[in-house]
Amino acid sequence: GDVYKRQVLKGAKREIEKLQKFLNWAIGSKLDTDGKYGEKTEDAVSIFQSKCKLKIDGKFGAKSLKAAKLFSK
Repeated sequence: GDVYKRQVLKGAKREIEKLQKFLNWAIGSKLDTDGKYGEKTEDAVSIFQSKCKLKIDGKFGAKSLKAAKLFSK
């Protein structure tokens, strides 16, 4: 199970890095693209959610993803 867990974490880390890059581009959040879903990333997601008139919970779920795909500056 450990190898699997590591792969999942690595995959998640990559996804979070992509998210951080997106937020830096979309809202100029200046996040470190470190693949860690910390407080700053959560705050940036909340700002993005408020911009897109989504429920603000700081979690990048399906609705946020959909909004991100449609997002243009």
